[in-house]
Amino acid sequence: MYDGMDEAVQTIGIPNVLVVNSDMDEELAYQLTQLLFENTDELIAVHPAANDTTVKFTMDSTPVPLHPGALRYFEETGAEIPDRLRP
Repeated sequence: MYDGMDEAVQTIGIPNVLVVNSDMDEELAYQLTQLLFENTDELIAVHPAANDTTVKFTMDSTPVPLHPGALRYFEETGAEIPDRLRP
């Protein structure tokens, strides 16, 4: 809630999604994904919405299939990856 609000108001939330071309180099996509998920403290310091930068939230809310490089990163971390996110 915003400061000054007396009661909660139902709103719509839209997650941020980083979308890349499927032709992006797999290693670059892997490193970018690793960078984002292993440095969330720095993102949170910029904006508290980055608290949602978690593997679970990503698996639950991402609307498009993962790039093969991102998929490899998540597989290596042991994430449960829904079939809908596999290319």
